[in-house]
Amino acid sequence: GLSTGSPSASDWSALAQIPTPRVIRTLGKRIKTLWLQSFWIAALACAATSANAGAFQTEHCLAKTPQGFPEADYAFHSGLPNTDAATTAARNQLGERFFNDPRLSTTGTYRCASCHDPQAHLGDRRARSVGATGALLAHNAPSLWNAGLKYAMNWEAGGPERLAEQHRLPLTNRDPVELGFKPELLAALNNDPEVRAALASARLPHATTASAFVETLSYDVLRALLAHYVASLRCATPFDQYLFEGKTETLSASARAGLRLFTSERLGCSGCHRGPLLGGGLRGNHSFPAITQSRARADAIYVLNTPSLRGVGLTAPYFFDGSAADLDTVLTLYAQG
Repeated sequence: GLSTGSPSASDWSALAQIPTPRVIRTLGKRIKTLWLQSFWIAALACAATSANAGAFQTEHCLAKTPQGFPEADYAFHSGLPNTDAATTAARNQLGERFFNDPRLSTTGTYRCASCHDPQAHLGDRRARSVGATGALLAHNAPSLWNAGLKYAMNWEAGGPERLAEQHRLPLTNRDPVELGFKPELLAALNNDPEVRAALASARLPHATTASAFVETLSYDVLRALLAHYVASLRCATPFDQYLFEGKTETLSASARAGLRLFTSERLGCSGCHRGPLLGGGLRGNHSFPAITQSRARADAIYVLNTPSLRGVGLTAPYFFDGSAADLDTVLTLYAQG
């Protein structure tokens, strides 16, 4: 039977330590009836998306993160040394300004938030995203919630581990163009008195003069500030109250049953979607290797990082190319092998 009681130490360890699952075709053969398949789909979706159906931030993300929820690693992701709370806030505010500033794009009309929209769970709900010039991109945009707790940043394996390095790609990719940023676009930002004042408040240490702070925005400083802001985008949900604080009432009985199935060796879901982010890798006290999977295309084999399932009920369509419209399609596909 399935226990739906209080979380035990095995609840946490199961998320992290379930071995690589057996060939999924075996699982498909074991699901003999439509009832069992329907229950699996419903229970797993519930476990992955519990409390993920509210409005942006005020209802979806808890106002106060549970004790033990991982902190943002600003220094690792941005390259900027840790500092006091006021300066940290100033850096995040400036990074958020640039995240929403169309002056970073070649057309002057596109922003980071064009693909990572707060109203779309920091994704864009497209099968494949569209760049500043209208070109169709190779992948859909993953949610940026808790991106600073990952170290597998891209869909494709082997990419950057740090957000500051990751930001090179959307800023400067040319084939196809994403933002189409060029160094000459910095002039307009450096001539903006509000940007200069915010840069002073951010107190960024000068690279060569220990007692001085950065006064002029450069490409590297821009990436550091964007990374600092994105690392701050932490979203804890009632699922975390269950995991970190043992509050069983925050998950329904069916969600707890789904979690037991999810972490069971019989189904093996957490063999790839492991850790409290349910995939995506995690830095800090609970770090796990990047799990990859192969997906055949007509012209190539793509080795992909396993994405986080946090907020998965709000980020359709699914897979790197948006080829699955809903969770029912995704889970039926895996059940069939």
